[in-house]
Amino acid sequence: MEFPQEPFLGVAREYSSWLGDIKPRTCLLMHWLSDLGAVPDPGDPVRYKAKRFAEKRGLLGHMVEEYGGDAFEKTGWLVRNGELDTYVAWLMWLRFQEYVPGRFVTPVGREKVLEWVRTQLRRPELNDEETIGELRWQVDRLRKSWGESRDDLHPKFE
Repeated sequence: MEFPQEPFLGVAREYSSWLGDIKPRTCLLMHWLSDLGAVPDPGDPVRYKAKRFAEKRGLLGHMVEEYGGDAFEKTGWLVRNGELDTYVAWLMWLRFQEYVPGRFVTPVGREKVLEWVRTQLRRPELNDEETIGELRWQVDRLRKSWGESRDDLHPKFE
């Protein structure tokens, strides 16, 4: 997917420049969003940085498994209780809102991301606003089970 030619030529240049300055974890996000059709193709350099970042995250995951810690306990709890998809959907929704400037999102980008969130929540019947409400409710429920409050939620989630 690419930007239309004439009116968006400046946006396309800005998008390309912005992509050159993003961090590796945002490269992974942009690669994923591009695969959904939510943003234009970020190109090979971004895909390469995303791949490298994913490999590093895999190594970090193995280290956490070896040495324990709170993150590992929460991850184990999420897996055991079948909640990992919900938590990942929440994190990706937050990252999408926080890191991707709206001018770079395709006209159907937000809907594509929320469609994916619905698949993770296993609630295909929801509309976009209901999906956001359901995601908030599910994350509140998860946080309460960990002894965390709504105040601990990321501010962009509100």
